[in-house]
Amino acid sequence: MPGLAGILLTGDGALCGDDLRAAARVRAGLARGGRGTGILRQARALLLGEIPAGPAAPGGAALGVVLAGRIDNARALRDELAGRGERPDETDQAGLLRLAYRRWGTEVAARLEGRFAFAIHDAADGTLLCGRDRFGVEPLHYAVLRDRVVFASDLAALLSWPGMRRVPDADVLAHYLAFGFCPVERSPLKGVLRLPPGHWLRAGPGAAPRCERYWSLPAPGPGRRPAAPGEAAVRLRARIADIAARAVADSPSVAVLATGDAASAALAGAVARAAGAAGRDGIAVLGLGPAPRGVPHWCEVAPTAAAAADALSTIPLGGELVADPDLLGLHALLAAARDRAGHGLVATGGPELFLDRPRYAAFEAAVKRRRDGRIQPAVRQGFHATMPFVRDLYGDIVGIASDAQRLALCGPALIGSLLFSPVDDLGTSLERADESSARDLAARLDLTHGAPRLLAGLEAARLRDGPALDAPFLGRDFAEWCLSVPAEQRTGSWTRPGLLQAAIPEASAAAMPPAAGCLDHWLRTSLRELLEDTVASSAFRGRSLFRMSWVDRLVALHLDGKQAGGTLIWTLLCLETWFAGVIDAAPPLRVECGLDPAGDAHLAQGAAA
Repeated sequence: MPGLAGILLTGDGALCGDDLRAAARVRAGLARGGRGTGILRQARALLLGEIPAGPAAPGGAALGVVLAGRIDNARALRDELAGRGERPDETDQAGLLRLAYRRWGTEVAARLEGRFAFAIHDAADGTLLCGRDRFGVEPLHYAVLRDRVVFASDLAALLSWPGMRRVPDADVLAHYLAFGFCPVERSPLKGVLRLPPGHWLRAGPGAAPRCERYWSLPAPGPGRRPAAPGEAAVRLRARIADIAARAVADSPSVAVLATGDAASAALAGAVARAAGAAGRDGIAVLGLGPAPRGVPHWCEVAPTAAAAADALSTIPLGGELVADPDLLGLHALLAAARDRAGHGLVATGGPELFLDRPRYAAFEAAVKRRRDGRIQPAVRQGFHATMPFVRDLYGDIVGIASDAQRLALCGPALIGSLLFSPVDDLGTSLERADESSARDLAARLDLTHGAPRLLAGLEAARLRDGPALDAPFLGRDFAEWCLSVPAEQRTGSWTRPGLLQAAIPEASAAAMPPAAGCLDHWLRTSLRELLEDTVASSAFRGRSLFRMSWVDRLVALHLDGKQAGGTLIWTLLCLETWFAGVIDAAPPLRVECGLDPAGDAHLAQGAAA
């Protein structure tokens, strides 16, 4: 799944030789070197991605279509279009998208299921439509320049288009230092936006690009209570069993990456049962510790500092900026899966849907203390005496650095960004939180605002060679059903199990220790030289991003074992790696096939060109 990219001219002029030559560099900058990426040229647009295999039907020749990812409901769409007189190809998903757009226009995004990003250029009116799947598994960045709109799955590829500048956005970096990831609709580069999940973008000559939402999470509410006790558990068991059966049937070798939470243990147990029922071998469950009770096919993976090095080396490949120590365990599992399976499953989104993050319980407790008056006005975060908003409490729980720490840390280049607190971006819905809704609201925030952190593991797998990695819990139907179940039933209590534990016995297995706990030790041992060299480098010290006296003290206290500052130090290491690989110098791109302006073997000429 290499991704997609493109350019749309919105002013006067035509595509020139520089644009065509840049397309080869852009293709090489896409994930996995852009292997399998076609190039489609039209009069005022150039599109890169999976292109339709066959010729367009009458009336569709003006449509240029590229696709990244996968349409899961392709069969249902083919049947519906065949019933309307169309003749879709059985294997051509990009061609199916072209037919679907002719039939439904901008409504096509809402009809697609799966993990996808697409771009459709209509040469008849010069408009471009881009879309992204509901949870944003497939990335898509774009920038509006003087006379064109450029877009690409990866920042590294986007920067190869003519006119792109490598300027960091200080406000976004401030958000990153607070939470460890960038806002869902922005990138760390100034002027580069990210198409949010569940949105489409329309652009064309003579009008500003327009971004609209086509899907959102179901609104929180009482939900549909099961007619009888245990009915929701029975339905959930059937849904997860269906996911496992399809995964076993679709691939001869499947690896489940067990990241230590109840959702991944449940998924592993279901896949093992499906494999046994089908009499299938080739199943592996990769986990960060000894096998929990009741989960066969277990392969223990010991996380090492190589996982941290792998995480750092991934940053320049896609240009994303995420620093979450909990992801280091997933990097170790991905490395172990590369030679074991052709297909991987991960329970991304499961802990959020089943309210199984420790921070949700901590947030619920903080809300209760605030409602009871046990949190009093105080000098908070180094500014002034005030009663904290509920979103302040959430920010304190999920954040990497508080406002006080950022005030002490930030240098001249970032100090202006502290005028506005990143927690303000969380919105006002949290202010309505009470004990009954606190966990559900926090989880919804992770699924929306926290999407860049949530999807970072899937992004790492997309960029690297290895098995294709799927997150079945992020399917629309599964997620909407889970959110329809009342929050108190999903979480359970001291006297009854939660929904997942009631449905899947393996979900009650003891969780494995996360690799994040190893980071403090690695920074003092295996990664110590890298840390000391980075902090001492003239590039790091000369960026004016940080007060170096504060950073030096943070590092010294950590290395001496007097203070555990691994999470914040890791955030700084990831940021410097991003600067070195994205801002300071373009990653070296090996272009295997140049793109001559006259055309090349990978260039498909649009009929409207």
